[in-house]
Amino acid sequence: MKIVFRADASAKIGSGHLSRCVALATQLRALGAETAFASRRQPGDRCDWLERLGFRLIPLGSGSHGEVGDAALTIQAVRDIGIADWIVLDHYDLGVEWQRALRSHCRRLMVIDDSPGREHECDLLLDQNSSGATEVAYRKLVGRDCRLLLGPRFALLSPEYEALRRQTKVRRGPVRRVLVTFGGADPADATSKVMRALASIPRGDVQTDVVLGPSYKGRNVAEELASRMGRTTVHFDLPSLAPLMGAVDLAIGGGGTTSWERCCLGLPSLVLTLAENQRAVAKQLEAAGAASWLGDVESMDEARLAVLIDTALSGDGLEAMSGKAMALVDGMGARRVMSALLDGGEVDLRLRSIRQSDEKLLLQWANDPLVRSNGFYGAQISGPEHHAWFRRRLDDPENCCLLIADLAVGTAVGMVRFERSTAGWAIGYSVAADFRGIGLGRRMLALALDWHAVRHPRAGYIARVKSSNQASRKVFGELGFHQTGAAQGVIEFRHDGNAARALSRRHAGCEP
Repeated sequence: MKIVFRADASAKIGSGHLSRCVALATQLRALGAETAFASRRQPGDRCDWLERLGFRLIPLGSGSHGEVGDAALTIQAVRDIGIADWIVLDHYDLGVEWQRALRSHCRRLMVIDDSPGREHECDLLLDQNSSGATEVAYRKLVGRDCRLLLGPRFALLSPEYEALRRQTKVRRGPVRRVLVTFGGADPADATSKVMRALASIPRGDVQTDVVLGPSYKGRNVAEELASRMGRTTVHFDLPSLAPLMGAVDLAIGGGGTTSWERCCLGLPSLVLTLAENQRAVAKQLEAAGAASWLGDVESMDEARLAVLIDTALSGDGLEAMSGKAMALVDGMGARRVMSALLDGGEVDLRLRSIRQSDEKLLLQWANDPLVRSNGFYGAQISGPEHHAWFRRRLDDPENCCLLIADLAVGTAVGMVRFERSTAGWAIGYSVAADFRGIGLGRRMLALALDWHAVRHPRAGYIARVKSSNQASRKVFGELGFHQTGAAQGVIEFRHDGNAARALSRRHAGCEP
């Protein structure tokens, strides 16, 4: 699967467009997709960063080429790597004319936008900033068959935010540490304005962390201000904000991409908008109680800013803000977008029999918090317990089949278990935490049922699922399992083995 991203960064526009595309590309690459970035060379372009991350870079020259010229350059780039399964466009300066020019040079086209104000010709449109209320507006701007992904549940965040989210709780207690960050460029220099406001108020023992982006021009000024303020650390071009966001109690920042990162980690925020296109997000966050919008940085007086920050440092209302922020974004947006991109089943998934070397991996999966909560025995499984269980099943292939699902790149993503019983073959499965939410469970089970039915052609299957496990209930239902009973919070499903075989034959990669 080949995916080309068309996005730019610069000292003027910052790096938000590129960052969210990298978040999606990173997850797609983990599934074995070939990813490339077509980007302009210009001051603050972040092209070196893309190459350091290991992505293929297709430079499009410097300067603006207009829609027609840019489309021609991108078409040439696509030809050089072969027909792309998807082209993903995230660019304010490239609109419907560019999209029409590229349609015949890719199988499908996705557009990332931030407000319903432009016509689009694409197969998939993502606006992580919009609410469901804007669907009517978008429907007038896209084709009838275009799929819309709207709202912060689709926010494209890097995998570390999802991982850190699992350990994050609603923020409680006093403000002891503040984060100041305004993106990669901060052309309005909101950073120094906030630092001067902080310097003018008594902060007690509150520590301040200031993060400067790679295109920020006032580094020397910021470092001088920090030395005068005391208890202030300046960080430059961090690879990720996630660790700092997890450690601080309050953030002061813009209304761009980092808004959703802060929400994911339940970080209370004061928002200063840097551009017109950030206002809608700031208003949305404030309306949801997930942040406090202070206004536009250009019109904000430093004295007034100091009063607002000083009020926030008291901590009043920040616990409620933290909880409401977490309710908006769960960190799984990139997975949901991937699921839409992979809706045709392009991921190459393969099954193999269990190996002795898989014992440790299976124990890790078995003790995953979600697996334990969905299982019938909630306690953590010890190493000796697991070893005995594993050996019994490995030594009894006539009555137990354990299968591992691998991606083509060799990464194990899940397990399916068949155990013979008087009522039929009992079936269970689990998907590794890093690969949930993108439809792999259904495909993995379909392949496994086909694999097993070839060896046991008259087999029937039974599955028992907690009624609270909505994901597994949906998967078994989609594969033709029929509910045959329910008692004490457990639902029983049965299957005669035929329907899933027809489904699974649409997917390649099942080893004999």
